[in-house]
Amino acid sequence: VEVAATAGEASFNVTSNQNWVASADADWVSLEPASGSASEKAVAVKVTAEDNETTEAREATVTLLYDRFEATVTVEQAAAVKPDAPVIVLEKSVVEVPAEGGSYSIGYTIENPIEGVELGYLGTEEGWFGSFEVTEDAIIVDIAPNTDVDSRTKSLGFVYGEEAQCSLTINQAGVVVDLTLDKSAVEAASAGGDYAVAYTIDNPQAGATIEITALESWLRATVSDTEILISVD
Repeated sequence: VEVAATAGEASFNVTSNQNWVASADADWVSLEPASGSASEKAVAVKVTAEDNETTEAREATVTLLYDRFEATVTVEQAAAVKPDAPVIVLEKSVVEVPAEGGSYSIGYTIENPIEGVELGYLGTEEGWFGSFEVTEDAIIVDIAPNTDVDSRTKSLGFVYGEEAQCSLTINQAGVVVDLTLDKSAVEAASAGGDYAVAYTIDNPQAGATIEITALESWLRATVSDTEILISVD
């Protein structure tokens, strides 16, 4: 006979001209009735199995004894159905962030959630990406400004339960260094002379300097903190 993994019940009939006794070789099986008297009428024996909480099917043998004879009935119980594993679904897996940084909220859902389990972070909160918070439906990340010209990338790992994992990649652009002159041309007198061109630099980099190249032999230039000084012969 076959029984389900939960609330498993089945029955079989016994007809005997002798008194009989039935017993099972597994403690998860119970029989009702477990004995009977000789009768021409069939007696239905109810088989009840405790819930199978494992993911493997199992068997038990019921033995019926009458006089000098015996008969057996095999009880087959199905395996418990393993629930589908949880899956983390991110609204997006890559976040593109400008150099100035900012706050970003990435929504997520959990397929096949487990009661009482929350999304966790695999790592520490230190790093240039600033800080973040995990709510019941979003990952909120505060990205610090990138003051370097080089872009940067960081991968944040998250886990749910024992197996479900995902990663969120943060790509942040570097700053653009922009040199602005107060004039694009210098009109020099035929007699030559000295001329100043003021400049400003957006997002200056530590240790970086202005280099002047490809000067004609009749030109000389020096750079101060605020001006390019040009001498014309």
